[in-house]
Amino acid sequence: MNIFIIEDDRVLRTELMKMLCSYGYQCDYSEDWQSIVRIALQASPDLILLDINLPLFDGFHICREIRKQSEVPIIVVTSRSTDNGYAILYDIESNQALANQFYDKNISLTIGKNALSPAVAAEMFILSNNGRRQITFVIADAFMNAMNIRESVWNVQCVSDEAVNDFSALLDNYLQESGRESAFVHYTTRQQIYEASVTTKAIVAFLAIYLGIVFMITCAAILAIQQLSEAADNVERYNLLKKLGVERRELDRALLLQILCYFLMPLLLAVIHAVVGLTAANEAIKMFGNIEPTSTILATSVFIVLVYGVYFLLTYVGSKNVIHKE
Repeated sequence: MNIFIIEDDRVLRTELMKMLCSYGYQCDYSEDWQSIVRIALQASPDLILLDINLPLFDGFHICREIRKQSEVPIIVVTSRSTDNGYAILYDIESNQALANQFYDKNISLTIGKNALSPAVAAEMFILSNNGRRQITFVIADAFMNAMNIRESVWNVQCVSDEAVNDFSALLDNYLQESGRESAFVHYTTRQQIYEASVTTKAIVAFLAIYLGIVFMITCAAILAIQQLSEAADNVERYNLLKKLGVERRELDRALLLQILCYFLMPLLLAVIHAVVGLTAANEAIKMFGNIEPTSTILATSVFIVLVYGVYFLLTYVGSKNVIHKE
């Protein structure tokens, strides 16, 4: 088993390596703090021992960078005292400024008779698939004795989908046997969270498509009726232009440009409103989880433009037949 040690205290690191090597473990380390993440991952360790107080980046930053690229187990070994400190976590970027104020202004939290100070700067940490827009304070377990526990979360990492199914079956059997005396209220798996996210995406997409199509067809129908009525009212004017020698091709071109302008203006306005609306709605969509609506929006836009284009062509053909009717 290969263990990579990220520790800046040479004496502590040396003693730790001697102890681990005596038990048959292979140990690696590096003092290149600028490239420590890359070096650690290149070593392909089975386990990383990580200190928090480091020269260039703290252990929280290094842990996040490693997690972006690898699922290697990480154990934090640090001498940092957290007895009278607390950590600050936020789950969305819009809460970053607010969370940072606790650290920048050294705001204390009072728990019982204890005053806790921020131990580290605020960190972004997603606790749930659904963005709850919340700030979380992490304190030492010792302070929990004076508090009422409202909710406890147990996060289980299964090695495979088969293991997930087996573990879920065990939990279901336990719930049925224990009834109201169960040790937990409910559980959810990663697949269930993903399916819920997809379902929410489908509902949001359906509502957006339905409302968009209704308004689009209504607008196109009104424009078509208006243009056909105007063409019928202007038949005499077009006949006069014909008598004056205007070619039919020129009349058709003028009619095309007129109808095109009438149809493009609402479409351009709709695009502007859609850009502004989607920008504002993006934050609201995040409340339902990690939903990526880009593909749905593009497919819907293509469909709407095609239907809108069909209305435009039918209006143009109908108006042309009206003005050229003998």
